[in-house]
Amino acid sequence: MTTKALDKRKVTAAEGTYDFSAGKRGAVLPHKGKVRITIWVDESVIARFREESERTGQGYQTRINAALREAAFGNPLMDAVKESVREVVRSEIKAAALAKAR
Repeated sequence: MTTKALDKRKVTAAEGTYDFSAGKRGAVLPHKGKVRITIWVDESVIARFREESERTGQGYQTRINAALREAAFGNPLMDAVKESVREVVRSEIKAAALAKAR
C-alpha cells in the first residue's frame, strides 16, 4: 500500500522511499520534431477522424497531423498528378475544338 508523505515530492511505498524532487514534467519519451499543444476542436471533426481511425487502423491524432500537414504544405505528389490531369484535359479540349471546327 502506497502512502504519500506531506511533502508531495516524496512517496513512501512498501519497497522504500522515492524522492521525485528532481523530476520533470512531460512525456517520459519525448518525440523528436513534435510539440504537445492543447486546442479546441469541434466534436464532429474529432468524431470523423476517430471513425477514419477505426476504418484504417491508423491513430486519429496521426490522421489529424497528416491533414494539417497537407493543408499547410500541400502534397507535392498530388500536385503533380493534378497538373498532369490538367494538361491532358486541356489537350483533349483543344483536339475536340479542332475536330469540331473541321
